[in-house]
Amino acid sequence: MTVSHVARLHGINADQTFKWRRLYEDGSLAAEASGKEVVPASELGLGQ
Repeated sequence: MTVSHVARLHGINADQTFKWRRLYEDGSLAAEASGKEVVPASELGLGQ
């Protein structure tokens, strides 16, 4: 099974998955890269 096939199964453009991978590999996809504070969902009451 290919990345493109799995992406299509989930309604995601395959090109987007490759872009996400590039961003992840260069460290740009991490929450820390955005400069914003990361708050766990449990602290927001969303994890219940």
